[in-house]
Amino acid sequence: MTNWGAGMRTLLFLVPLILAACDTVEPVGGPPMPLVNSAGQSIGTVRAWQTAGGLSFHINASGLPHGLHGIHVHAVGRCDPPDFASAGPHWNPLGKKHGLNNPAGPH
Repeated sequence: MTNWGAGMRTLLFLVPLILAACDTVEPVGGPPMPLVNSAGQSIGTVRAWQTAGGLSFHINASGLPHGLHGIHVHAVGRCDPPDFASAGPHWNPLGKKHGLNNPAGPH
């Protein structure tokens, strides 16, 4: 048998082990926080954690309409439905206007 055959056998042995290990990896971030819609229904979770480059998020959401979605970081650590006004204003250090397609630039 050629070396390629031995290498293929090794690969076929290792791939399932690697994939099994991937399934057991804990998600990154802090504890999961509930993501709710305006009706107060759970639609997923959000994790946030500090990195050397800043703050990172992992968002797991379901039941959203098809298409692109954005997020905002708010000034207050609350976000109560139905209008989420408890979250305070958006964090917007550059003073940009709201909206991805805003001619003045998004924030």
